Amino acid sequence: METKRINIPIYNTRLTIVISKNLEGVSEKFNLNTDLSKYSAITIDNLDGSLVVAFSDANRIKDIVHEVVHIKNYIFKNINQKLDVDNDEAEAYLTTWLFNYIYEFLKNKKNETIIK
Repeated sequence: METKRINIPIYNTRLTIVISKNLEGVSEKFNLNTDLSKYSAITIDNLDGSLVVAFSDANRIKDIVHEVVHIKNYIFKNINQKLDVDNDEAEAYLTTWLFNYIYEFLKNKKNETIIK
C-alpha cells in the first residue's frame, strides 16, 4: 500500500491518496468494518478536515472521475458551501484540480497501477 498526502489549497482540507493491491487493507487501516473486496475505489470522509481516496491496482480513469465527485462534495459539505447550478466555477475548478492531481499521481505509478 502506498500513500501520498496533500493539502488542497483554499479549502483547508487534506487528502490522502492510497494505492493498494486491493481495498481490503484500506478497510482495515481506516477501521471501516466494510467488505471492500468488490470495490475498485472508495472515498472516506474522516470528519476532521481530511479525506482519503483509495484505488486498487485495477483503477481506471472512470474511477478517478467518480471519486472526484465524492471528494468535491465532501469538501463542499465540510465548509458549508452550497452547490449552485447557476454559478459553478468554483466547483468546476476544484473538480479539474482534483482530477489532474490524482491522475498525474496514479500515472506516475504506472508500474504498480494500471490506468485505462
